Parts: sequence; C-alpha cells; structure tokens
Amino acid sequence: MATEHEFPILDGPSKFDLMAALFDEKRVRFNLEYAGLVTVQINRVEAEDGSRDSWNIAGRLFGIVNPTTTDFTGYYSSKQRKGDITMQED
Repeated sequence: MATEHEFPILDGPSKFDLMAALFDEKRVRFNLEYAGLVTVQINRVEAEDGSRDSWNIAGRLFGIVNPTTTDFTGYYSSKQRKGDITMQED
C-alpha cells in the first residue's frame, strides 16, 4: 500500500521562474517544511483558478526520500509563494 507524504511549501519560485522551469526545463527550488531546500523539475502546470496566481503542479523532486528522483503533485501560489507538495512512496 502506498504512503503519501505531504510537505508544506514555505517559499518557492516567482511566476516567471515557474514558467522558465516548465518551458526551458530549468530546475527550481522550494523550501519545504520538514525537508528544507529541495530542487525540482516541473513537468506540468495547470491553472487552479482564474487568478493566474494559483497552480496545480507536477514534476520530479531530487533526493528527498533517497538519492533518486521522486514524482510529486501539488498546489502552488506564485503570489504568496506557498503551497504543498505530495509524494507517494510504495
């Protein structure tokens, strides 16, 4: 049975950096509660509402659970630079 781990995002990239992460394949960093600074690759961004500041995100997180990458989904507010990341561990 898979276990979900949710980490609140305390700080993250600007809207421009989030866009560059998606379109230019640049990696960005999130400061996560309980885990500190982590590097992620954004693979999907979807507007969460009509504000253009709230996003559903998905991608790969590097080296938090083990030395390899871990898929994640989450919510991110580029205006507040806060949100959450959820990962599943088998």
